[in-house]
Amino acid sequence: MKRPKTPKIKGCYNCARRRISCDRKEPTCQKCASKGLVCGGLGLRYRFNEGIASRGKLKGSHVPGHALSYVRAKGRISPQPSPPAAESAQHEVHDIQSVLPRHYDSSEQGSSLSHIPPIVDSFKDVQRHLMTYFSLNVAPMGAVINQGFNIYRDLLLPLAEHDGLVKKAVILVSSQHILMQKDHWRLDVGQMFEDLLKELVTRSVAVGINEDRSSVVALLLLHLHEAALGGDDLNLIYGSLHALANVVDLSRSDDSLLWYCVRTQIMRFSLYAETLRSEGRGMMFLQNNFDASLEFLRFCSNLHPEHKLLMDQIFEVITIACDIYVGRASNMNSENYSIPRLDYCRRLIEQIDLHHDIVGKYILGWAVFVFAAESCTKHHRAFWSNRLEKSYANTGNTNLLRAIKQLHAAWALQGTVRWTSLLGGANQSLIV
Repeated sequence: MKRPKTPKIKGCYNCARRRISCDRKEPTCQKCASKGLVCGGLGLRYRFNEGIASRGKLKGSHVPGHALSYVRAKGRISPQPSPPAAESAQHEVHDIQSVLPRHYDSSEQGSSLSHIPPIVDSFKDVQRHLMTYFSLNVAPMGAVINQGFNIYRDLLLPLAEHDGLVKKAVILVSSQHILMQKDHWRLDVGQMFEDLLKELVTRSVAVGINEDRSSVVALLLLHLHEAALGGDDLNLIYGSLHALANVVDLSRSDDSLLWYCVRTQIMRFSLYAETLRSEGRGMMFLQNNFDASLEFLRFCSNLHPEHKLLMDQIFEVITIACDIYVGRASNMNSENYSIPRLDYCRRLIEQIDLHHDIVGKYILGWAVFVFAAESCTKHHRAFWSNRLEKSYANTGNTNLLRAIKQLHAAWALQGTVRWTSLLGGANQSLIV
């Protein structure tokens, strides 16, 4: 008896290459998402040859220089002066190209015989480049264990595909992270940030505040922007997120996993922000919301039973950091209490660092800062400050440099003032 033939279903390019059945989800199939691949979607796949033809007499030939003339200026591609009818289009292209990295060459996208570059395609290329950068570089930083499922890549990035506000936040975060890595890439990230804040303010009036989940996600993503920038807007961004999250219903039945994960991430950043903004607020938050703030760790632990020991170590490090914070804020810590615990945490951190290739970059910064601030010996201070400097070298995030500056101020007053009382103020940055 012949086996029934399974009908062929055309899926995405990556699934076809891997010879697996594509689930045809859009905009990104789950097979690609689970492997961290950039899904090409179900549409036609276009490939272009750099020359005029890929075979025949004209193989290897290029479009004559007079047909499309470009000059390189300061490492960027800028068009030659064009007829007056196309001047506005040329200005738009220049604005778009100003946000491309230096190595990005629009000529690599295929030659065009038209003297007016394809404006819409170029803009989409920029967006796609930045969203791909978010998937490959920013999302792993926000993970606890960077393997398999990642809320930022697998839930928030697909949401950005059809939510304009979330997409703007993703593009802003990617732009800021790239700018921290490549200071020669001149992006007007400050203007992008201001425009996004203005839109959030406008939405607070125009959109029913109880239903504005898009603003909640955008504000959550802005915490990744603050982590990279090390700016002074923690009070503004976290204060807005905290106020909005208290009134918006995030318990949607149509996508319970998405909004459950958003809630856990809000509580995660609340742990960092509340303890950094004010000693009193930090103590109250930890006393009332400690278990809820670590729900994101429990969720990750359930996803990765194979990393149980590693997750237990991360959980213990953050738990001890919370205990030390509360003890110092209530003036109960002594050297006999702190020194042994810091020694123990140093050994834990050294074991966790053996897995540096899979542990997210934004998971231990706050705890290391707490341990460093509590340190009263030269050995401990050197170890924890070096740990922050190594993290800065790996990420380029200036919030860590500001954390080190705060540490030196706290150490200078140690014994006379609680370091927890020095936190907060208008210039407090987010430390993660």
